[in-house]
Amino acid sequence: MQNKHFIIIHNNEDRDIFINKLKYPKTVFHVGNNPEPDDICVDKNTSNQTIFIKWIIENYNNLPDFVIYSQAIPDDHVHEPLLAIESTLTAGYGSFCYARPIYNQFSSSWVRLNPIREIAHKLGLGFINDNNISKYLYCFGPGEIFYVSREKIQEKPISFYENLIYWNTDEKIFQLLEEAEKPDYLFQDIDMYHPYLRGLSREEKFKKLIEKDPNKSNGYSGWCYEALWMIIWADKDLFDLLDASQACLGNQLYFDTTKEKYNPEFKFWKFPYSTNVNQTVLNLKLLENNWFDWNCPNYKKWREKLIEKTIWEGQQRGFDGREFLRFLEQSGYKHISF
Repeated sequence: MQNKHFIIIHNNEDRDIFINKLKYPKTVFHVGNNPEPDDICVDKNTSNQTIFIKWIIENYNNLPDFVIYSQAIPDDHVHEPLLAIESTLTAGYGSFCYARPIYNQFSSSWVRLNPIREIAHKLGLGFINDNNISKYLYCFGPGEIFYVSREKIQEKPISFYENLIYWNTDEKIFQLLEEAEKPDYLFQDIDMYHPYLRGLSREEKFKKLIEKDPNKSNGYSGWCYEALWMIIWADKDLFDLLDASQACLGNQLYFDTTKEKYNPEFKFWKFPYSTNVNQTVLNLKLLENNWFDWNCPNYKKWREKLIEKTIWEGQQRGFDGREFLRFLEQSGYKHISF
């Protein structure tokens, strides 16, 4: 059995759904008023990401084979999570989530505004050419339910994780937002996702989006890191691949920066990014092929459940799930999540 340790953020979720069923060691951080004796109580204004990073720092020299970071109830992002986490893990990093959204440089669709690109560069993780184009750069598994190996964590020194905490505050986010150059596409996205702001000046729109939301205790900083975990854990070969492909799309020979849209005359791109965002998603899915042991009995059971889920999703969304599965398998995708 692999040595796995769970880091779980708990508020008021029913522990019997997931937490109490885990047979692995776990650390439960409780944000609320009903802790159990072994819980570590944390202030509600502490971001989940800061909690996780501090645990890594405190346990840096005594890490298990794998650390699994999870919500208290992961069911909305992971189908059959108990089967998923029982699968044999085979990579330095992997996500259990069955969806693969792609994030923009600035997040503006979640009500608030997050300078994802700026944080990436502050952490030394930014791509060479990602500052002038409206395109999708940073990918993540929703819900932040993922595993990372001891070796992968220790590829970076403790000072790196201390730097993560330093930039993971609302104060620093606001600083980056103030300093960042705002591209035209950002305000086009704001008009799309926040139509109630139309008619205001750009400066007024921007100020409205960075106002503190009284209904949220935290969120600005953590949402940025949710978009960056894959980049944070990427090994050098993968990061160089992402960087090179990004530079190709950003090259003015292949992109009209004055119009801020792709020039259909040019068809060149380097894996994994494509001018077709759907192809980009499928290309990135190839990275999942080394995340699990495909012959693991628990993985095989999970895969059957994922197949059922995909067929059901197809029925709900109006597409043939079985045809989609056949397409994935014929295209070389071992893991059939979408």
